[in-house]
Amino acid sequence: MASQMRLKNTGKVNLKKPLTFYFDGKKYKGYEGDTLASALLANTISIVGRSVKYHRPRGIFSAGPEESGAIVQLGETPYEQPNMPATTVPLYDGLVARSVNCWPSASFDVFSLLGFAKPLFVAGFYYKIFKWPSWKYWSPLVRAMAGLGNAPKEADPDTYDYQHIHTDFLIVGAGPAGLMAALLLSENSNKRILLVEQDTNVGGALLYNQDSINGAPAIEWVAATTKTLQARPNVTIKTRATAAGYYDHNLVTVSERLGDAGREAHLPRERFCHVRAGKLIVATGAIERPLVFPNNDRPGIMLASAIRHYVMRFGVAAGKKIIIATNNDDAYRTAVDLKEAGVFVAGVVDARPDADGDLVQAAIDADITLYRGAAIVGTKGARALKAVTIAPIDLQSNTLEASELHIDCDILGVSGGWSPVVHLHSQSGGKLRFDEVKQCFVPRQYVQENICIGAANGTFDLAACLREGANLAEGSQVTAVPFVMPIRTSPIAALWDLPRNIAKIRNANRWVDTLHDVTASDVALAARENYTSVEHFKRYTTTGMAMDQGKTSNVNAL
Repeated sequence: MASQMRLKNTGKVNLKKPLTFYFDGKKYKGYEGDTLASALLANTISIVGRSVKYHRPRGIFSAGPEESGAIVQLGETPYEQPNMPATTVPLYDGLVARSVNCWPSASFDVFSLLGFAKPLFVAGFYYKIFKWPSWKYWSPLVRAMAGLGNAPKEADPDTYDYQHIHTDFLIVGAGPAGLMAALLLSENSNKRILLVEQDTNVGGALLYNQDSINGAPAIEWVAATTKTLQARPNVTIKTRATAAGYYDHNLVTVSERLGDAGREAHLPRERFCHVRAGKLIVATGAIERPLVFPNNDRPGIMLASAIRHYVMRFGVAAGKKIIIATNNDDAYRTAVDLKEAGVFVAGVVDARPDADGDLVQAAIDADITLYRGAAIVGTKGARALKAVTIAPIDLQSNTLEASELHIDCDILGVSGGWSPVVHLHSQSGGKLRFDEVKQCFVPRQYVQENICIGAANGTFDLAACLREGANLAEGSQVTAVPFVMPIRTSPIAALWDLPRNIAKIRNANRWVDTLHDVTASDVALAARENYTSVEHFKRYTTTGMAMDQGKTSNVNAL
């Protein structure tokens, strides 16, 4: 029997091939093409894990490696893999996973009582509290209560491979910009091209966005381009492959996952590649930023693009009544796509009082309620989201108006703009600048033979992404040139100061790093105690030091 959260006539999973998997000792059903996260959502599992410090309940937050809530222990002894984001684990028959950092279970965790001690566990609390009798006395207790997965105690029976690769072009990321660059660079050329993609499929955002290229669905262009590239002898495509480090002389390390633990005896589990590239093309895309508001960490609060991802790619509705909170145009895509897929959208809350444009108009045409010039000021629900509270913004006085509106919902999608994935560029020694118009960090200076294109370059329009890939193949220089951007963001990225005029909101927890339990008040305290350099602030508050490495928290924290 199909799950009630499975949608008809949408998604790309193979419903003719059901798979059985186990989570926290219970048996569930998914389908070929699912990830563990999409299968959990389809089975209405709201609490997947617990946060590190206070053991607060965490649900699925994203659809990619930026996941900060659904961290699981994968497999059974001796094939265990700790700290795996459920969003990056392809579902297979017999998969076994369990929650981490909880006792006796994720749905009921005794250590959640630590939340009542939050006034003691402020930023840098371990420096202040655990001085007596010594840190060595407290360390075992702290690690037992605030750990994540368990390291396997038995020898790993799987094998691993190692490879040296030399290539003329290494393209990291197989989204629209990366695919276009690979297609044109490989055309009528003997240049060796290696294309690596961390997902199981190429296509990037085109896997879940309803875009068109040359009048046809973009996903058809992805399929045709992939087929062409696979037929060219000078092109190698590696999926489930993550470019993990960028070193001198264009040395890039790539971790390629070949099989699943203990399943394919003839395959190594992973292959570690040292790639020497003549030129590195960084087409790693961008990650959606969350918004910071009171009680923004409940299970059921997700990135808006992730909700769209689960509907369009996996055919799974994250909830039955969804509301979207945003400060940019892109979240309207989610609202419209959900409405077309038959999912009830309770409304879009936009911090901008004058939001307009084609995507906004599409939402109006779809009869979706818009709350312009308003912000989320509270949420309700213990084990799962039940409702949100919104209030109008007075931009003249930078305050929230006293009037409030309560809206019932079981899922809240948040979008605070997009952050280009510039990690490899930074590792190369390249410099960044903060673009005040786009409200994100973009590449500014290159020191090695590399270039960023597409969303990694701060280019969020599909046509412009394709153009950058094509221009690169033609030898044109790609720079972060301003253009008319369809994803217009508001400078109110985190809504830091707006709640200060309402006492009950001022005293609420506004979470910045939801896995490491860092709040806005922790950020402010670190600044008051003079930890204002990035390195000191990060270590003092532990922001960005969890499994997600700050992919959704660091920019808001900065």
